[in-house]
Amino acid sequence: MRSLFALLSVLSLLPFLHAISLPASWRQPSWCPGSRNASNDTQLQSALLVSGNGFAYSIIKRQAEEPRCGPSQGNQSCGFGQCCSGTGFCGTGSNFCSVPQNCQRNYGFCDSDITPDGPDTEGEQRNAQGPVPYGQVIFNCTTPQTLALTYDDGPSNHTQELLDILQSVGANATFFVSGITNGKGAIDRTPEWINAIKRMDAEGHQIASHTWSHPNLTNSSSEDRAVDMRKNERAIANILNKYPTYMRPPYLSCTTESGCLSDMNNLGYHVVENSLDSQDWAHPNNLSAMVDTFDSGLGQALPNGSMLLMQHERIPISALNLTKYILMDITQRGWKVSTVGDCLGDDPQNWYRTPTRTEPATMAIDSCVVSSNGFCGTLNVFTNKQECDDSNGNCYTQVDDCNNANKGAACDKMKNICDFQALYCASCGTMTPNISCETKDFGFTNQQ
Repeated sequence: MRSLFALLSVLSLLPFLHAISLPASWRQPSWCPGSRNASNDTQLQSALLVSGNGFAYSIIKRQAEEPRCGPSQGNQSCGFGQCCSGTGFCGTGSNFCSVPQNCQRNYGFCDSDITPDGPDTEGEQRNAQGPVPYGQVIFNCTTPQTLALTYDDGPSNHTQELLDILQSVGANATFFVSGITNGKGAIDRTPEWINAIKRMDAEGHQIASHTWSHPNLTNSSSEDRAVDMRKNERAIANILNKYPTYMRPPYLSCTTESGCLSDMNNLGYHVVENSLDSQDWAHPNNLSAMVDTFDSGLGQALPNGSMLLMQHERIPISALNLTKYILMDITQRGWKVSTVGDCLGDDPQNWYRTPTRTEPATMAIDSCVVSSNGFCGTLNVFTNKQECDDSNGNCYTQVDDCNNANKGAACDKMKNICDFQALYCASCGTMTPNISCETKDFGFTNQQ
């Protein structure tokens, strides 16, 4: 009887429960792995054990005890490993930690604090290469009757479909890739993004940087700018064993006065903005408005002019529907579509730099130790001498395939890596028993 009475008491309180104004974080889905929301059920179960007025008091008391943070909370910071959400609550998971929208960077951990595996690119040689200027903002193409298609904020759930659209008409574009934004996970540790970036490269698209975590570079310190850019370099190099020389600043914010342009120059980047903003971010669900913006902009271009268009890959109506319209319209006008590098007359070999040292064990699964001219050379993982020899044999087989496909310089780069590996396999575990024959201990210097 006592148990039945307790159950009836709880049931009688359910209407009152719906009337209680619960903290916003309690109303979030409880399936978010590792987040404070995962304890919602426990919190509510505890609250339900209290009946009558005590129940309302328990809810209020629990809400008051929630860890708070940020400038609205006396500049309090979250505890170790916790993130401060935009609404000033401490917790974990994308609702708290994702950048740039959710996480308050100065009051706890954020996704931006994650660092890719592998050697830091600090100290790399960053000599000027090619005819495109450094230290100034590029707004337009120099090749007549050319439209440079560019997409920010990828890769995304729409990347593969966008690549299909471009492939269907033989068009190439520039993808300004961000490393760990919007809760998508690190690009070099998420198979979907690894495959997307490898496909971009294999099909002749240009991969450029949109920073690691999408900060406002004008408002950042010189050190923070460099660290964020180098993280994205390492992540992209973990997939392709090369990193970009072109970048687009988030919010198109990189001023001379702040020192940002000078910093990008020192890092060896061409800073790219646009001559026409599609305005897809202003009306993400309105294709007609995007088309009107594009038509108006192109209508003002000179007959032998050019255009550098900015779109956002995470906005499907823009990335997919608007792109289809643009490709049809440009063809009818007799213009061509290209990458930013192509429309500036820059040879594709100048679009990237190769890191001085590569450690395959820290790279993404199935990454390209050589990626050039549609060729992706890979190294099989090995854990003993026999597997090392087998991996090396497969490496040389890829060199033969590369030569048969007339991939030129890519084949020479792959052969250099195979030679490095051959020396390692010959010496490890025998001549130098203290060196294990494992991928984790193998690294090589890239031949420039």
